[in-house]
Amino acid sequence: MRAARSPSVVVGIDGSQAAVQAALWAVDEAVSRDIPLRLVYAIEPYGAPDTNPQHAAQILATGELAVRYAFSAVELTEKPVKIEVEILPADIQLVVAGRRDQGEVGELLGPTGQAALQNTDCSVLVCDRQRLL
Repeated sequence: MRAARSPSVVVGIDGSQAAVQAALWAVDEAVSRDIPLRLVYAIEPYGAPDTNPQHAAQILATGELAVRYAFSAVELTEKPVKIEVEILPADIQLVVAGRRDQGEVGELLGPTGQAALQNTDCSVLVCDRQRLL
């Protein structure tokens, strides 16, 4: 059982510019609610049987860089928001990805969604604004 967490505005960080934009948008929400902004980067669970320690360290370093970049962007707003950072192992059961509005007709997912498809053994749900695909 997980410990209860204090309320926060949570933004998933994946290293993309879209994630940084989401964090910047969320700053005003966190400030208006007087709660922290939590930047979360999810990684593979530690101790997975096929996890190479060097690969695990590389994944962690990638997460740290992505979160640091988003953190810096939020700090540059100079708004009075408390920023929390979390890099956590995620036992993912379902990935929900938004459909791209641009690109080729057959290109439903952006780079993050495609990476999720290639690197997970769970179900992936693709949705757009009006229907599930």
